[in-house]
Amino acid sequence: MRPFQTILGYFSNFDGLSITDQFVGNVLAFVPFGFLLPFFIPRLGSFIRMVGCTIAFSFSVEIAQLIFRVGAFDVDDLLLNTFGGVIGFLLSKVFNKKNRG
Repeated sequence: MRPFQTILGYFSNFDGLSITDQFVGNVLAFVPFGFLLPFFIPRLGSFIRMVGCTIAFSFSVEIAQLIFRVGAFDVDDLLLNTFGGVIGFLLSKVFNKKNRG
């Protein structure tokens, strides 16, 4: 599958987003990962390391879907999951900054 093919399909058939949409679901599923990773493993608290971990974890999920035949491998899922991780990471930085004073 080509990158952005599924994502562009979401927007070409746009009828409003809901939490049940695969687009929103993929992003929201990885927000906690990006948010919690720096708290539980501080050495992975840099942006680049977090993105690498998010891609690796997302790739593992996609491979598991192939192996167990419970979905399809989709490059766009990797992109959306990584975007969710980035949102979570940025939220963790804001949260951390507010708690410091």
